[in-house]
Amino acid sequence: MFMLALETALRSIRKTPGVSLLVTAAIALGVGITMPMVVLYYNTAQNPIPGQSDNVYTVLIDNWFADVTFWQVAPDMPPDIMAARDARAIMASDIQTGTSVGYRVIQPIRSADNDTRIKPFFSEVRITTPDFFRMFRAPMLYGNIWDKETGESGANVAILSNVTNQRLFGGGDNVGKEFKVADEIYQVVGILDAWDFTPRLYSISINARVEGVFVPLSDFKRSHLMPERATTIGTDTPENFDQTYLNSETIFAEVWVELPTAENVAAFRDYLDNYTLEQKSLGRYERPVNNRLYSGTEWLEVAPASQESKSLYRAFIIVAVFFLVVCIFNLLSLLLAKFMSVTPEASVTRALGATRTDIFLRYLLEVGVLGLLGGILSLYVARIALRSMLWVYISNLPPEFKEITGIGENPYIQFNTSLFLATFALAIAASLIAALIPAWRACHVPPAEYLKVN
Repeated sequence: MFMLALETALRSIRKTPGVSLLVTAAIALGVGITMPMVVLYYNTAQNPIPGQSDNVYTVLIDNWFADVTFWQVAPDMPPDIMAARDARAIMASDIQTGTSVGYRVIQPIRSADNDTRIKPFFSEVRITTPDFFRMFRAPMLYGNIWDKETGESGANVAILSNVTNQRLFGGGDNVGKEFKVADEIYQVVGILDAWDFTPRLYSISINARVEGVFVPLSDFKRSHLMPERATTIGTDTPENFDQTYLNSETIFAEVWVELPTAENVAAFRDYLDNYTLEQKSLGRYERPVNNRLYSGTEWLEVAPASQESKSLYRAFIIVAVFFLVVCIFNLLSLLLAKFMSVTPEASVTRALGATRTDIFLRYLLEVGVLGLLGGILSLYVARIALRSMLWVYISNLPPEFKEITGIGENPYIQFNTSLFLATFALAIAASLIAALIPAWRACHVPPAEYLKVN
């Protein structure tokens, strides 16, 4: 029975190719424009390290002007970056089981011997501590993380992302090879596997793809890698790197700690409060004690940058849904015209013994086939829309940023299996919803009206 209904549905599609094509195009357009907005929201709302995000905590200390709100967070929230001296103090604590301290820069990357076959490019570089890779579950493909002694010695070693490894060396195991960050030569000690860490929890205010190069913090000794995101507290103009970033109140370090138990969390809160009171007694910290400790899960909910992204993408989704509703109404009109045009054939089928249910299901099956075709086409429409959005975004950035977020190189906006299946499900659901009323009306037309012989 099903095969007969399918054969009839396919025959009907072939008999009305123009209308069938319009129906398929309407489904593809409606779903293809809606899904990119869903993808954007999905990428910003998901938990990048489920099972681990409740064990890692971002540390916020209110080292800021007494009468000025830090502009990158909520009015009552401390800055989400801190001075090097405070980061050092936290690293010295033995309460946490892991500490990730770091900052981000943008630097030119080139071959160590200036090989002209390797085109120089700009990349995001994260200066960080070894615990970062374990705390945020960065997958290592080749080599290993630098050890504590190597990191503290200030050695120029680096871990590459999979994409950067491809750009520099063409992929493969390149541990031991050298390359340049700015004008400094670094040796590769490790290469990450593909790592789609979205949203970038450890640096959520700069929510782009994973950095291309990771190098040791080395107690903030890398004067050739100036922090990109830094704010000086005070009126004195620093003269050199040490004064600017190490021995001043300049805030730039992002600090995360691993606290696996409630006891660890409570003890660390006490440590932060006591440390702040001690620093206030030394003449630092103009504001009242306002330390914050957010788990990764909590930070996804309260981080202003995350909330702004979610609010923006929710608005996009609402607009896209309205567009999809308009497409469904257009589908309804197209399908009503299509089904009413073949009512004489359906009437003959009814007269030969078919029930209204049989006719109704046949119509739905026909639209389901068109919905499936529309779902396939909508994947291409969605892909074009995503690439267009990324292109528009990149076109408004400085040239060096275009190198970092190049289309086709591990883009921030991506489909995964669940979103892929959701696109098909939405296409079929939209087509069937639009078909309900036309199919119901068509199968309730009295057969006798079309069986009269003049």
